[in-house]
Amino acid sequence: MVIFISPHLDDIALSCGGFAHQCVQAGRKTVIVSVCTADAPPRAQLSPTALRIHDIEWRLGDHPYIVRRAEDIRACNLLGAQAVHLNLLDAIYRYGADGKPYYLEDFMGGRVMPADFATQGQQLQASLHALLTDLTHNQDKHALMGVVPLALGGHIDHVITRHSAEAVFAEWGIPLSYYEDFPYAEKDDVLSRAEMRGKTAHTVALSEADISARINAILCYTSQLEAVFHVEQPPNVLEAVAKRVRRYVTHANGERYWLIGNPYQRLVRVPTVNQKIFGTI
Repeated sequence: MVIFISPHLDDIALSCGGFAHQCVQAGRKTVIVSVCTADAPPRAQLSPTALRIHDIEWRLGDHPYIVRRAEDIRACNLLGAQAVHLNLLDAIYRYGADGKPYYLEDFMGGRVMPADFATQGQQLQASLHALLTDLTHNQDKHALMGVVPLALGGHIDHVITRHSAEAVFAEWGIPLSYYEDFPYAEKDDVLSRAEMRGKTAHTVALSEADISARINAILCYTSQLEAVFHVEQPPNVLEAVAKRVRRYVTHANGERYWLIGNPYQRLVRVPTVNQKIFGTI
């Protein structure tokens, strides 16, 4: 079983849709676990930032996550993966004890508030423990792999997700692979950051079917395409998504994943259902 951890509802399609497609095609049970999937609490006073995102970026009304969760289910169905929504709050909805939002416009590379890290992290770890208990019933732990974000770009939710998932998977003894957060990883300078220290890069070669699956999964997240790809209307959306994904895949020679530990561990492409996806060469 391969368990992909996604801070937001579109991160796995954006970052590793090709490998997720390979896992499914190889016969491995593939689970995409999305963390921030809940609407703001009823009667919550939204911050100016949350209101701007609702009204200008997403344009999905007062309960955008109803649509966003449906987008994710479509994408996961397209890839053939199981979708799991943990129903935690996005950073735009989280507030301190004083009633003030933890973050305004400093989601990317900003300081993670300690109280938010503790609360969100504890909730996420508890949710992951419960999920793993359910998913791994009668499963051989040696047949499991977790895939988590490097947190390139420093998005608050990606940072908290990464560290929380690391702690849980370590407790369970499940090996981890780290994916490059797209589109933040498009900038070469992020590859020299601390997120890569102590890790070795490995490349998963993608077939045309894998690349197409990644592109088509991304296109399921209609509400997010303008903000991510800076285009508004089809057919420009399809063209913009395909161009940027193919350019990155060409640059990386596929999809890059980062591993800690055994230098002989490799992420390998699996053309048949009888071969291991995560193995030793």
